[in-house]
Amino acid sequence: MSLVDLPEPVAGPGETLVRVSRTGVNYADTHATRNDYLAEQELPLIPGAELVGRTEDGRRVAAIVPNGAYAEAAAVPDQMLVPIPDEVEDEQAVGLLIQGLTADAILRISGRMQPGESVVIAAAAGGTGNARGVARVHALLANGGTLDGVSLLSPGTVERIFDEQIHVTDQVLRVPMRYGIGFGLMTELIPLSPNPRSCFWGGWGGSIAVIDCDTRTTVAYVMNKMASGLVGDTRGGLLAVLATNAATARRP
Repeated sequence: MSLVDLPEPVAGPGETLVRVSRTGVNYADTHATRNDYLAEQELPLIPGAELVGRTEDGRRVAAIVPNGAYAEAAAVPDQMLVPIPDEVEDEQAVGLLIQGLTADAILRISGRMQPGESVVIAAAAGGTGNARGVARVHALLANGGTLDGVSLLSPGTVERIFDEQIHVTDQVLRVPMRYGIGFGLMTELIPLSPNPRSCFWGGWGGSIAVIDCDTRTTVAYVMNKMASGLVGDTRGGLLAVLATNAATARRP
């Protein structure tokens, strides 16, 4: 994938131009970029199936689209637009699209839930809950040692992460690695972020965490199904690259 400038889309009959403020990043998007999803993809392709934004007349809307949500603007069929109530934030709205519909289908269709029944949400036992926890912990580093008004590390201590300690072929991973203090540093082989003050770590099976201090962004991926290998896989790596490049592009 590449970050490029393209002409702004033009809304045709029955469409509305939406200025995108948030977009969801889904596992299906990684399949689409590899052209191994349900339907064959055609180039050029702008991935992304869910977005939130504003129309030209100021309405806040959400939509699920075939593709094109990884952009600053999208022409969306009018029948796909859903108005967003004032009390719902953009981040909440974008999480209610594909994920929300999936949860609704599980409860109503698969689970056939009835009035009076209860649902136990075991998010902490799955990849999504674990990834959120990993990203939350690392957000302390991405924000210079302070999170939610609580300072646990000095900015100088955080900066020591980027003091290169060694740059060799790792004898376990069998790939060239740069190590700072406690984390791996970016290389041409591992370009998980375009910014120099970025670091990462991963785990057996494909989990990965990226901390970008230049954009104050953390990305974490914890899989439900482990891959075979020590150096992760394209599932988490691609999501990290997309997220850090998007955060960099939005920097003032």
